[in-house]
Amino acid sequence: MSQPARYSIIARLVYSALVASVGIATSVALIVRGRSAPTRVPQVLLYAPLIVGAATFAAAFAVRSRIEPPGSGMAEDAWWSQQLPRALVVWALIEGASMFGAAVFLISGAYLPLAPTVLGLLLLALMAPARLAEA
Repeated sequence: MSQPARYSIIARLVYSALVASVGIATSVALIVRGRSAPTRVPQVLLYAPLIVGAATFAAAFAVRSRIEPPGSGMAEDAWWSQQLPRALVVWALIEGASMFGAAVFLISGAYLPLAPTVLGLLLLALMAPARLAEA
């Protein structure tokens, strides 16, 4: 008989994969752009990650406010089984804006699009599974 999924483990694995994807993509972009000349791109492309980042980070905070704190006596896995979908949406919104910033940096070579990427990594750190479960 198979053992049921441990939602807390799933949450930590997915979170770790999202953080790692942003870190790896940003590192690769920095290495690749460090070896090539800057590319001229339309100005709107440089500011698009800032606008997208602001909108998606605001949406992430809105969804984050709907994550209920664990009840007293509630098992961690039971809490994660209820809150994991919301946490995944929060993390995915932050990761998406972060990756967009890294991609625009890779295309343009300008450092301004990396602002949402850095902020996204900070927000991911602030919304780690352990922090969500203690809220």
